[in-house]
Amino acid sequence: MEVSLCPLILLLALVPLGASAEPHPPAMTGEQFVRDMVAMPKNDLASLRRERAMGYMDGLLDGTVGVRWCPNGQPVAHELSYEAAEQMKRLPPHQLTGSAAELALSMVSKIYPCPTPGSKP
Repeated sequence: MEVSLCPLILLLALVPLGASAEPHPPAMTGEQFVRDMVAMPKNDLASLRRERAMGYMDGLLDGTVGVRWCPNGQPVAHELSYEAAEQMKRLPPHQLTGSAAELALSMVSKIYPCPTPGSKP
């Protein structure tokens, strides 16, 4: 019986060297988002951080509208970033170590849910 090494070599070539089992770290954690949105800007750094967090939220919302959340003709409050931060602040600390995107989207999707297939808007 002859064993071909080609499939094994191909499989090994697909596994990157030094690959980690860890998922890609989030661009912003819930902790960072809350810290940056809730802190009173006492200096330029705090203001820059708040602007970064608000830009993060704007990009997140823009990239997921109609998929993860649906305004369905309702006006979208410009305070949504602040509301998400206030709701995140109430979570247990261990949950804030994860992705701010997932936390924010779970909250926004409760405020602006997408219709389920087959339901009437």
